[in-house]
Amino acid sequence: MARKDGVLILTQEIDPHSDAVIEELTRRKIPVWRVHTADFPLNATLTATNDAQGWCAHLSCSHFRVDLERIRSVWFRRPSLFRIDDRLTGSRAEFAVAESRMAIGGVLRSLPVRWVNHPEKIVSADYKPFQLAVAHRLGFTVPRSLVTNDPEMARHFIDELGEVIYKPLSSIIVGLEEARPLNQFTRLVTQDDLPLIDAVRHAPCLFQERIEKAFELRVVVMESRVFSVAINSQNSERTNLDWRRSYTDLTYSVHEMDPSLERLCLELVDELGLVFAAIDLAVGNDGTIVFFELNSNGQWAWLEEHVDLPLVDSMVDLLAGDGGAHVT
Repeated sequence: MARKDGVLILTQEIDPHSDAVIEELTRRKIPVWRVHTADFPLNATLTATNDAQGWCAHLSCSHFRVDLERIRSVWFRRPSLFRIDDRLTGSRAEFAVAESRMAIGGVLRSLPVRWVNHPEKIVSADYKPFQLAVAHRLGFTVPRSLVTNDPEMARHFIDELGEVIYKPLSSIIVGLEEARPLNQFTRLVTQDDLPLIDAVRHAPCLFQERIEKAFELRVVVMESRVFSVAINSQNSERTNLDWRRSYTDLTYSVHEMDPSLERLCLELVDELGLVFAAIDLAVGNDGTIVFFELNSNGQWAWLEEHVDLPLVDSMVDLLAGDGGAHVT
């Protein structure tokens, strides 16, 4: 039986997080294989046979072949869409993509490995209304929220609160700006926007009360370890609603969390069936800590450039651990 000593990373061609983790895994002499999922099926092959012991499988790319029995953990980092032959169009193209997903996903799910995170758990956890409900049930303070495609309900919510924020429910990129993806940032909605509110009929919207923030927190949970970074976003108009708008306007510091809040974060990640998450919180002007959202595949590596926290080391510890059959 092959020794289960390796880490499989499913990601895309450009991914600094994977770069940093692979460098540390290599330094520790832990075998690691990075798979760009867009290479499959045209430039990568999967072969799997089953017997009394289960699946015996290997994945071959242009620069390596990995026997999947060697894998102890899979980092479902940021896999990109499968790339199929351009000559396949319409339903044939859809069939090829679906078959690729079922082949790779089915074989990998059959392996007794640790997932960071399991794909099904990622799908479930990323539903914002669901994570808000779970966070509230566990004891977090959450913003008053409305999900609707009814313009009248949206008008009533805005009338009641005066001004609210809008954020997308999904992470789909809409359009391009100067040939770059146009992100959908959190934005302010006021009475002045009411003449346009009929547009919510075309797609459901998430509206929330605006929280007056002193600063924000990105809390990174890696199994039993919790790291909290204060993001000072309120000194810039570009970042006071959504700090992602301008990273150059931000400053950072390590934040010492109250033990009860740390436990809440751990409970939330566990309740959602995850072993890793990036949680966005805000500290209000009155000191109240408000839960905004959880990112089951959120970014964290850039924080290590600004604060002294062992984030890369901790992710490597998580991937290199004994793990277990985290496949539920």
